[in-house]
Amino acid sequence: MIIAKARRTIIRYGMLSRGDKVLVGVSGGADSVALVHALFELKDEWNLSLMIAHLNHSFRGEESELEAGFVEELASRLNLPFESMVIDVPAAQKGSGKSAQEMARELRYRFFEEVSKRYGANRVALGHNGDDQAESVLMRFLQGAGTRGLSGIPPRRDHRYIRPLIEVSRKEIEDYLEEKDISFMTDSSNKKEVYLRNKIRLRLFPLLLNDYNPRLKENLIHLSSIMRKDDEYLEEVVEKISPGLILTRGDNFVTLDASAVLDLHEALQSRIIRKFIAAVAGDLQGVSYLHLQAVLDMLRCGSPNRSIDLPRRVMAIKEYDKLTLRSGGDKLIPQPFFYRIGSPEAEVNLKEVGQVMKLTVSKNPFDWERKDFARNFAHFDLDKIHFPLIVRNFRKGDRFQPLGMKGKKKVKDYFIDEKIPLAKRRETPLLISGETIIWVAGYRIDNRVRVGEGTKKVLKVKMVPLVS
Repeated sequence: MIIAKARRTIIRYGMLSRGDKVLVGVSGGADSVALVHALFELKDEWNLSLMIAHLNHSFRGEESELEAGFVEELASRLNLPFESMVIDVPAAQKGSGKSAQEMARELRYRFFEEVSKRYGANRVALGHNGDDQAESVLMRFLQGAGTRGLSGIPPRRDHRYIRPLIEVSRKEIEDYLEEKDISFMTDSSNKKEVYLRNKIRLRLFPLLLNDYNPRLKENLIHLSSIMRKDDEYLEEVVEKISPGLILTRGDNFVTLDASAVLDLHEALQSRIIRKFIAAVAGDLQGVSYLHLQAVLDMLRCGSPNRSIDLPRRVMAIKEYDKLTLRSGGDKLIPQPFFYRIGSPEAEVNLKEVGQVMKLTVSKNPFDWERKDFARNFAHFDLDKIHFPLIVRNFRKGDRFQPLGMKGKKKVKDYFIDEKIPLAKRRETPLLISGETIIWVAGYRIDNRVRVGEGTKKVLKVKMVPLVS
């Protein structure tokens, strides 16, 4: 009898506590009707307060209206509070980029949340059963899911959503309703082989059960339980170790220690990548196994600087031993910039890279503080400088003569030797006098414009953050 099974499932997964207020989602079909009757029979054991919610998705016209009336009458017979709402899924779907099923699910959960708040319900009970579980696992297997997907439908989610019939078969539900002489509505769309789930239920499962394994559904339910436990454990491990992998973090990016990620067991590597993609993108929509493997393959390759585009406008950037996951698409690459400086006493806002370049002149060649030796300060012999100066970002073929060297060097080779990340190179300003790059800002000046014994005036340049 399904009551005993539902009771066991509730206890096994800690679905209910005494005094809970439970909103029951009832479509009018066999599963949800059986659910509300089962909880009605069990309500005294947990001192439950029950209420019924029904959402009309406007998919099936008059049939949907009949279901709404049926559920309202059911609530009246059981003397339970009732709430219903009509939504136009096709209208909401337009322009969203989501399928009808995705949009319906989003609106359904939004409806449950609103009604729960109105009634103070701390649990929402849904009517998924064991056959639904088996179908979900097989469907996700066919779609190439990993352990999370093969764990199927969670019996309990977010401590709010519970599925007391998740270990009860569809046949047991139908037998229960027949024994109790309880009527229910039949959804005609369940017989249409339009959706993958229906194809699996109507065509694939009968074939597999009859010709291969009559216990297949039961085995798939067991598999989902095993996968769920493994997945939960691995996620606990990821939560423990992930903070130690973070080097820096911002609103739309996170930088990880790439070597430390690769030192992890392979079972954890892709989970780490997936966790932080979700953190910067907000969700994992469109992110597949192949995307996660592409990021890991990039980390393993010999190239010190690479990047790949991921769904949700996320970019994965490898810079030597660092992996940055950043959202924002085209905003990741600084726009080309070009500024002209007409005098040695000037200030220019480099808004593309969030910096300000300030120029001043000192008649004493030794007039600078110790702090001026920091990377964002530079000093030049003013007599060797020709105005106007140009400030721009790096271009292919740029060369300069780094301080202390006799010959010229490609700026690109200098960046590589100094292990300057690729993204950082794109936003590094170059200060130019005539045809000479006199400063790779923040790193090295050109040897030909250095301050020496004959220097009479010093051009002092410093970079400071742009304050918006």
